[in-house]
Amino acid sequence: MAVAPQGKANRMSRGRPLGVKLVAAFFLLDATALLVAAALGHLLPGFQSSANNFIAQRAPFIRELDLVPFGVSLAPLVACFHAVQGLGIWFLKRWARTFVVLDLIYRLGDAAFAAVLLFGIDRKMLLSIVSTPSFAISAIAHVLMLFYLLDPDAKRAFGLRDGQSD
Repeated sequence: MAVAPQGKANRMSRGRPLGVKLVAAFFLLDATALLVAAALGHLLPGFQSSANNFIAQRAPFIRELDLVPFGVSLAPLVACFHAVQGLGIWFLKRWARTFVVLDLIYRLGDAAFAAVLLFGIDRKMLLSIVSTPSFAISAIAHVLMLFYLLDPDAKRAFGLRDGQSD
């Protein structure tokens, strides 16, 4: 009995799952939002501080490395990173799935670590951060994307067999 190859043609012939489309759209929209914020920050000097804060919220490492004042300049680079992730997921590339899973684990782990630290230091500040709609939406979206990409059906869409790791 012949076994069908798990190559690109076989993956694409079954169609792109809705979850893959949504994850790709999330990253592509995130890239677009970063580019728009960077453009507005460059074109409207009074808006640069708000744009830098928005960009730092979308790319947590900017805040961690104290690069918030340079957010408008770094945003195109981060947007390219997110666009590559989104396009890789859209075209069902294994490397993109691995990259996105690692990125989501980093983001969620970073948020959990910060929450534990703030819980012990300043609970009011923690409450003010986690009570914002953007935090809740982002956290829920990241958790849902991570669970989806770890699901066996999603793994099969990327050409991985059950139990096979990246």
